[in-house]
Amino acid sequence: MKLFVGLLMMMGIVKECVGLEKVELSIHEGSANFKEKIFVDVSGNYEIIKVPQHNNLSALEIFIDYQKGYRIEKIISERQCMVMKLDKSDGKPMDLVNGVKHAHNKFPTSSYTVVHESILTTGKVDLKSPIGKTAAQFCGTGMDIQHAVSYVGEDMNGFATQLLRNAAEKKNEKRDMTPLQEDFRCCAKGCDLAKGQKEFRRKLNICNGNQMKMVASCKINTNPRGCVYRVLCPYDSAKNKGYWVCTSKHIFKSFVCCDFTCKK
Repeated sequence: MKLFVGLLMMMGIVKECVGLEKVELSIHEGSANFKEKIFVDVSGNYEIIKVPQHNNLSALEIFIDYQKGYRIEKIISERQCMVMKLDKSDGKPMDLVNGVKHAHNKFPTSSYTVVHESILTTGKVDLKSPIGKTAAQFCGTGMDIQHAVSYVGEDMNGFATQLLRNAAEKKNEKRDMTPLQEDFRCCAKGCDLAKGQKEFRRKLNICNGNQMKMVASCKINTNPRGCVYRVLCPYDSAKNKGYWVCTSKHIFKSFVCCDFTCKK
């Protein structure tokens, strides 16, 4: 619906709107008590999640486009906006709303899973592309808007190495959300994008231009920059003649940097 009512009137949030549903999830985290707000287009196309700043974590806003299969995450204090492909763990349209309702609008503190999601930015978003235009509208001015990928697991080095090789194989394909080859966040102090590209090219020259021989060495920021809570209760018709299967997750989001060497 008109790109989710002008992205909820540029996040000022509309008070009333036909076809819009809003739910709130009450959360107790450490000494903080707050509410995560979820806005959903009831036709199942779009979703916006707002998590306020709390404890040492930044405010986080997420826009999900289920039709086109991507999400945009805005970590406000970092002036960072990331465009990522949807994952199966993002659920289906209305899953989060139904989950919050089944949890009686309170995040269950007795049983939930803690997830550490690593985010690796991979290149500037083309703001003239359809997704780029939406990202610019959602993120606002003064934000660094990047493609990114997320990873949950213990082999970040292997994941980033494979990501780079996949990008090399696709270098001649048309891209809108595919990682670029030289835009990984590098780890050296003061390493901006230009310095990172220069260092990457230096390492690539050592590899005689063979990007498939590049190997990643990554570092995960152990201080998460934001988090989101998810309660999903999909209906499983195969269980007990129909059963709502609920899972709850507290997802911390941390940035990752990667340096590369040439494996000869």
